[in-house]
Amino acid sequence: MRLFTSILLFFIAFSTLQSQDRTFDAGLVLGFNMSQIDGDDMGGAWVGYRQLGLSAGGRVQFNIAEKWVTGFEILFSQLGSDRGKFDIGLYDNIRLNCVEVPVTITFLDWADEFDGQDFYHIGFNAGLTYARTINYKVIRVDGADITEETDFQPNMVMYHLGFTYYINPKFGVTALWTKGINDFDRSNEFFISRQITLKGMYYF
Repeated sequence: MRLFTSILLFFIAFSTLQSQDRTFDAGLVLGFNMSQIDGDDMGGAWVGYRQLGLSAGGRVQFNIAEKWVTGFEILFSQLGSDRGKFDIGLYDNIRLNCVEVPVTITFLDWADEFDGQDFYHIGFNAGLTYARTINYKVIRVDGADITEETDFQPNMVMYHLGFTYYINPKFGVTALWTKGINDFDRSNEFFISRQITLKGMYYF
């Protein structure tokens, strides 16, 4: 809770500068992740995504050229994987609580006007994400908590692709697909995080 409050205050502080400099926009992000872990034997590469989790924080977006913006977010993000009915393997549930910092470049299109303000309706997104694990919990298939026996390294680097629809200059909705680049399990397993994120954005 303290982390989320700090993120909120950071982006509210950014928003106070907007009246002086319209080259950037600051706002809040709220949504959810549907995630899985490649290598845990809980679902295949495209049939998992059963672990639901929160994705919330703030973002700053900078205008760098006509139709092009770049920006970053600071998010509290819940990742992991959850066992399905027909899955095999050692694990029942893995939950990761993380701080995520996605850095994104966006191409904008479909110009429009709303209440005297010009904006674009759609954005195509691509970028890299750094995630730092705060804590995690690992439950074995027999119900035993094996968190203390599990050695996950805290740093993850991921890439992401997505699409944003802006309802008006203040509100947007984004669908994002993210996949890890590095293995985050220090044991003999090879674990790669993967997630689909749906989130709403509000700009001050």
